[in-house]
Amino acid sequence: MKYRSIMEEATNGILLISDVIEECNTQACILWGREPREMIGRTLAEISPRVQPDGRESAEVAAQHMAAALADIPQSFAWWHLRKDGAAVDMDMFVKAIRVDGKTALLLIARDVTEQRRMEEELRQRNEFIETIMENMPIGLGVITFDDHTMRYMNRRIEEIVGWPREALNDLEQFWQYAIPDPTYREEVLGKINRDLERGDPSQMFWEVRITKSSGETAVNLWTTIPMFERNLLIATAQNYTEQRRAEEELRWSEMQRVQLQAELDLAAQVQRKLLPVDLPQIAGLEIAALCLPARQAGGDFYDWQETVPGTLTLAFGDIMGKGMAAAMLMATVRATLRAVIRGNGPAAAVQLAEQALWHDLDGSESFVTLFLAQIDGSSGEMSYVDCGHGYVFLRRRNGSVQELLPRGLPLGVRAEESYSEGSCVIEEGDALILYSDGLLEPELGLNIDHGLLSERVAGATHARKMVELIAALVEPSASLPDDMTILVMRRREGE
Repeated sequence: MKYRSIMEEATNGILLISDVIEECNTQACILWGREPREMIGRTLAEISPRVQPDGRESAEVAAQHMAAALADIPQSFAWWHLRKDGAAVDMDMFVKAIRVDGKTALLLIARDVTEQRRMEEELRQRNEFIETIMENMPIGLGVITFDDHTMRYMNRRIEEIVGWPREALNDLEQFWQYAIPDPTYREEVLGKINRDLERGDPSQMFWEVRITKSSGETAVNLWTTIPMFERNLLIATAQNYTEQRRAEEELRWSEMQRVQLQAELDLAAQVQRKLLPVDLPQIAGLEIAALCLPARQAGGDFYDWQETVPGTLTLAFGDIMGKGMAAAMLMATVRATLRAVIRGNGPAAAVQLAEQALWHDLDGSESFVTLFLAQIDGSSGEMSYVDCGHGYVFLRRRNGSVQELLPRGLPLGVRAEESYSEGSCVIEEGDALILYSDGLLEPELGLNIDHGLLSERVAGATHARKMVELIAALVEPSASLPDDMTILVMRRREGE
């Protein structure tokens, strides 16, 4: 058939239909999960589920669109299908009438949009979640288009604070005329707002404004704006700020809060440093060294070790998604949980218990943890381990070769049906287990790190501490770290 080569080159599924399917390309067979012989000679409804998601019979839907296409009205419609292997497929269909060898037939083009539909649903759920949060915030919140001063979004709280309905707030220029009837004061306020916006300094974008509500009541609002010039947007918040004295007190309180927060951050950094192990394990044949440099005062990277049973070292290395105080708080929780579940359990069982215990915390904070957990027998060098989405770990053999540690699973906090798989290997004398966090890979550092490069970097070093120092020296001492950076080396000594 002269159209055959064209059909086969297409990236979408193509069917040629008279009363039944006359031709189909390979991509159509893949989409429907059938062999050509299972499709040709059948109707579209016969190779599809009996009912579509909207409750209509597949035969009825197909007949409706094909009848319209035969009447020279091209049709686009959604279609749902279950492959023979049980996989669900969402499709976008396009069908139109064509002439083939002097006869009228239908050309149907099917495109797999399963992943697109999934992403659209995820986006819808996320937007719904964000909107729920914004609608229930205790302060007024609005999103303003910068160039025309149109209010694109406002939560219900902003109406209560300014005392005007949404309709009045949609056009801000009109709103200021309502809310500030005195033209002289209005010119003064809007002049300051416009000057501050032109300067572009976010720290100056807060304004105390005396307004008149629709009820005639006078009130004082504090407006704060976060500019997003690249998107032509301003994020504005509004708070009740009725008295000047209260405004002054708020400023003093804000400064006190800043000082207190700084003190808390300093304290959190001290506490976090104390959570990291200092005493080296006294296990014959093993030596260990580590370094943790948070990008902020506190961070989400951590490592831990303990001798859970005599002669066996339990080693944990993790990275919490994010930086700063939130990551540090989660880090402490994860560390404590791991310490609680590791005793009496192997790495896989311990990780499974830890995920169950941490799930609500990680889900609630929309975070996850990459983790490498291992147990090493000091006398034999046998190591069992679980890699939960970390990946930045390898075994450097004494001869400099690199051994990847597989398998790898998903991070903690990412729900999956399968259990975590445990790997094992033997660390021979002179071998080194090297772990690092993704902070070492940040593009700003320009290091182009890989396991082979790190293995070459520590060539000739005979102590774990020296290996850590050599790897850390890849980063300039004066460099500002964009992310937490942590390095750990566990080496099996020779001749012990």
